Amino acid sequence: MSWTSRTSLRAIAALALCTAGAAQAGSIVVRSAGTKAYPAGKVLADNARIVLKAGESVTILDGKGTRVLNGPGTFSTVVGGGVAQETRVRNILGNSGTRTARTGAIRGTDVKSRPPSIWQADISTGGTICVATPEKFSAWRPSSTAAATYTVTRVSDGKSAPLAFNAAQTYTLWPVATLPVTDGSSFRISGGNLAAPVTLKFAVMGAAPTGLESTISEMMSRGCTGQYELLIDMVSVMEPAVPAS
Repeated sequence: MSWTSRTSLRAIAALALCTAGAAQAGSIVVRSAGTKAYPAGKVLADNARIVLKAGESVTILDGKGTRVLNGPGTFSTVVGGGVAQETRVRNILGNSGTRTARTGAIRGTDVKSRPPSIWQADISTGGTICVATPEKFSAWRPSSTAAATYTVTRVSDGKSAPLAFNAAQTYTLWPVATLPVTDGSSFRISGGNLAAPVTLKFAVMGAAPTGLESTISEMMSRGCTGQYELLIDMVSVMEPAVPAS
């Protein structure tokens, strides 16, 4: 896990849940490197000033997105972006993973190695996957150079179904008619180009995501760490962080 410990991530989830609906809520530090003054999980007041030394870096989040602050400098916690950024966030949360439209570049990461939607299950890695729309859920693979067929097996009873990708196809719909996605259900993915079987456990979210903080807090409380990390990168405000005057 990059930048943060599991303990810090749980703290972030709890703090985000507490501040999500508060009008006076400020920002939350979601990643921290080189500084003890701003650990992951720290809540910052509106219009606070963050003082960073050379080599120190933090990523802050509020309802509009995230910003990476690199020292040295004194920075404002205000996240910009305006209407365009708010639209990006809504599109990211609303993309069920069954369409390919991108919502902007992902800063500081290789987009080829990560799903274009936070709601697609990466079948190359195991873990818990949060699902917002189980009736139209899709699976994603990082390599699309050749056609491949995987086998999906429900752990509870051994029932299986194929998961087929055509050449150059990176995602395909989950076989919900045969193997519906339910809260707590686990599936083993095998075959294709996997070196070893991968197990996915699904966590169906209680309501359609409407806010960034609440979405992140639920992802973390349910253990959907990979999606949480991807979401932080996807909602990055696409403007450089300039030290406050």
